[in-house]
Amino acid sequence: MKSKQIHIIETAMSLFAKQGINAVTMDEISIKCEVSKKTIYEYFINKSALIENVVKHLLNEIERYIRVWPSISPNAISEIRYYFQYVEVNVLTISPMFYHDLIQYSSAYSLFLQFTDEKLYAFLMQNIVRGQAENIYRSNTELIIKVHLWFIKKIISDVSFQVEVDRINFFSCSNDAFLRSLLNNNGQKMALKKDVF
Repeated sequence: MKSKQIHIIETAMSLFAKQGINAVTMDEISIKCEVSKKTIYEYFINKSALIENVVKHLLNEIERYIRVWPSISPNAISEIRYYFQYVEVNVLTISPMFYHDLIQYSSAYSLFLQFTDEKLYAFLMQNIVRGQAENIYRSNTELIIKVHLWFIKKIISDVSFQVEVDRINFFSCSNDAFLRSLLNNNGQKMALKKDVF
């Protein structure tokens, strides 16, 4: 991918993240990128194609971190907390309008759902297997993951959570509940220690 193309994608992402997709025009993107609309259309045939590339870029970034967390985490609790922090800092700072508007762009939205249902699910399952091997997670936790992923899809696109701090606090509380639902007695004791993370 060319640097100009990446610049357009990242600029569009920052605008979409703040205002939502539908509120941002191709004119605004070209002004912010300091390129002509013609240049944008050389790389992306329409706004839908740009949005699809923005979503791919976002998901590739998340996937990079998902691959690293297991190797830098001393245990499953630490690993899942890296995930929680990343979501709070990066995903929840994106306006709910972005996710709400994304539903209208079926190919981009399908990429998002596929990533959540396959790669994010696989990461969480791998974390659970690790936690069970470390004797800190309970068994029979697959339903808990499905509930957590359903919740993520709902919270990130809920436009009633316009205030970023409210969304982050709400998500933080739900993460705590999610982690507690995974932990067995050993895990609960370990989670209370300050040096686990």
